[in-house]
Amino acid sequence: MCGSLVGHATRLASEMDIRTVEFLCSGIETQDFSSTGVLWLNNLLFPEHVVNKTFANAFRTLPPGATIVSHL
Repeated sequence: MCGSLVGHATRLASEMDIRTVEFLCSGIETQDFSSTGVLWLNNLLFPEHVVNKTFANAFRTLPPGATIVSHL
């Protein structure tokens, strides 16, 4: 499922000639967000421990001025 969502999003971005976006599917709890401007989290159904680890990692690695969009 993850690969198909990334593939679909990448294809849509290409169709709209958007070249400054990257879609990833990886371990969000340990992802390096140092080059992220907007972190969009589809985390409505994430277990609480995953949400906590994800936010701790995001706050630690996001650059100043970055934005987090979350369903919580």
